[in-house]
Amino acid sequence: MTRDVVIAGAGPVGLALALSLDDAGFGVTLVDPTPEHALANPAFDGREIALTHHAVAQLRAFGAWDDIPDVGKSPLREARVETGRDGARQPLIFDLPDDTPDGVEALGTLVSNHMIRKAL
Repeated sequence: MTRDVVIAGAGPVGLALALSLDDAGFGVTLVDPTPEHALANPAFDGREIALTHHAVAQLRAFGAWDDIPDVGKSPLREARVETGRDGARQPLIFDLPDDTPDGVEALGTLVSNHMIRKAL
């Protein structure tokens, strides 16, 4: 069997890349040590991913966004970046400006890793 691309890892990025390349006409093989039944029905693993508006748009284009339950989507209205060290400088804080375009209600959306993988 000949393939154009081999992708190592069936996480959200590997799955999204495989879909994109397949849509573009490339032959894709996705390899992952996880058993097939666990890939098809990923379990909750405690990891959350902050998605930008562009990432959500790509999930919509794949037809995956609507497969993620609304209860699993949390709007991000503020984000903090900290070093985690005692006595560190002030955190870098991102929040939604008052003059956001119409329809923009959050910086992005927080979604559980396993829900994204299941939808893809």
